[in-house]
Amino acid sequence: MLEKIGRGADMRRLLEYLLGELDHAGRKRDRVAVVGGTVSSGNILTMTLQYNALRRLRPNLMRSVMHCSLRSAPGDRWLTDQEWASIGKKWAQAMGYQAYTIVRHDQPDGDHIHIAASRVNADGAVVPDSWDFRRGELLVRDIEKELELCQVARSHLLAPENVMTESMLLTRADIQQALAGKRVPRVEIAAAINRALAKGTTTFTEFVASMRRSGVVVRPKMAPQSTDLSGLSFELDGVVLRGGALGRGYSVHNLFRRGLSYSWSRDQQAIRDCRDMVTLPAAAGSEGVGCNDGSDQYFLGVLSEKSLPVNDDNVPLPF
Repeated sequence: MLEKIGRGADMRRLLEYLLGELDHAGRKRDRVAVVGGTVSSGNILTMTLQYNALRRLRPNLMRSVMHCSLRSAPGDRWLTDQEWASIGKKWAQAMGYQAYTIVRHDQPDGDHIHIAASRVNADGAVVPDSWDFRRGELLVRDIEKELELCQVARSHLLAPENVMTESMLLTRADIQQALAGKRVPRVEIAAAINRALAKGTTTFTEFVASMRRSGVVVRPKMAPQSTDLSGLSFELDGVVLRGGALGRGYSVHNLFRRGLSYSWSRDQQAIRDCRDMVTLPAAAGSEGVGCNDGSDQYFLGVLSEKSLPVNDDNVPLPF
């Protein structure tokens, strides 16, 4: 079971999104149903009024709304409304929420529920959000065992050693690309990195050569007038992604921990080769080389940043 937690301020907007006929991409949902919760009767307006009454107990609390999605893992059996309601109730109450609504979106490509909750309880107490990702994941892992569902690998929050190989979850767009027979850059880049570091200690020069054989261009990040390697981005089929966007295990810090070795005196030619492979359209008032992912300046490069944001959310928070 996959969990995602967010916080916001507009309960009405969240309920309108959750109970609407269309999803975030404008596709008609197969089925939308309120399956449980302590605020589950009436229409959007009446539910919003109940939540707003609690919010007025803490007028200075900026983010009074909690939104959690719990999604079946690939291979899970089909769950009934009653089972989903029980899952949502257990999660919400164990996290400390008293006022919450459980909405089910049962779709063939991803059966899931959303829990919309007030962070303000009836006595005016605020539900703490410290360590909520870790606490929530502990609950989800227990629910998987209780209902005999697929056991999803623990994240780095529960197993710190897993940070070394932790990848981002596939988005809906990634899955659609794969089903259409197209290449998925995030998946292929991560696989190329894994292959390059499979033997353990690997020099940066060897790493770049291995990535190039996989068709991936390595873009090193270095501060002006510095020889220190502070970050890496990767390009495949015109898509540029920071290492961190592939997962925590792919940041430059964790790549070093996984065996990547860098020395300017040894690897400077590889750095120059990487620089030469970066081709950008001329920009007025700029010189050197740069990147279009809005995050990096490359070796001896000064270029005004352009942002091409990567959306890693398959269920966006509508607030």
